[in-house]
Amino acid sequence: MLKFWEKKDYIELIKKMNLLSLEMHECAEVNFFCECTNTFSFNRLFVVFESNGNSYIEQVTTGKRFYLQTGSTYFIGSAVELSCHFEKGTHFFSFHFDTIAPTGEEFFFNSDLMIEETDSHEWIDEVKKIFSNPQDPANVIRLKYLLMQKIVNYLPELTSLEHEKNLHNKELFAFFRNYADAQTTIADLAKIAKMSPDTLSRSFSKHNGITIKRYLDHSIAARASKLLRDPSLKVKEIAQILNFQNEYYFSRFFKRETNQTPTEFRKNFGIKL
Repeated sequence: MLKFWEKKDYIELIKKMNLLSLEMHECAEVNFFCECTNTFSFNRLFVVFESNGNSYIEQVTTGKRFYLQTGSTYFIGSAVELSCHFEKGTHFFSFHFDTIAPTGEEFFFNSDLMIEETDSHEWIDEVKKIFSNPQDPANVIRLKYLLMQKIVNYLPELTSLEHEKNLHNKELFAFFRNYADAQTTIADLAKIAKMSPDTLSRSFSKHNGITIKRYLDHSIAARASKLLRDPSLKVKEIAQILNFQNEYYFSRFFKRETNQTPTEFRKNFGIKL
């Protein structure tokens, strides 16, 4: 036991506490018919509190399928290609968010996670209480706490926290997140990382299990998704912001990355222009 004049700092604990931050993109209550296949640049969490048992989600690459059950939650990691069949009468909360490490990268990108949790009625009841009074400022804190509590449970599912090896590339990931566009080259990224293009490509693939070009495309699609949520921006303007040659090339790129055109993306999220 420490004496009252002694002090012991838990530096590593503090670092781990600051390891995660959460950036929410959508928080919606859903009860509609929808049949679609998409790949999003953010994580998804479905909190089901009423279901007829016929609605399902399926991971396209593996064929893994979950039928949405009352009192269950479903986590889908970033960049998972997902096929959805939702029937009216399946009532759930849908959260879309990023979990961001200090490097600026998304923890669950390329993790291929799709997880079902059952018997989480108490947790779901807490979420429902929050949404019964969403204007209460205290409920914002409660909701973030509940989501972080849920998300942290999924971290051990990752095979390795390779993200810690990327701390020296903090500027690079910040660039991916905030500035990557259609004109960005590997040479540009190499200058930021202060290494040769070949060295960067090898190092990035080794530490992240994905090529740097693939991660660049993912980052551009992620920026596009955020911009498309702004109803004041036209698709043509977003194409210009992201330095695409024109709207056609942007739409073709976005369709390739997400299985949806920019217009379909906006329609599916109820964004009225």
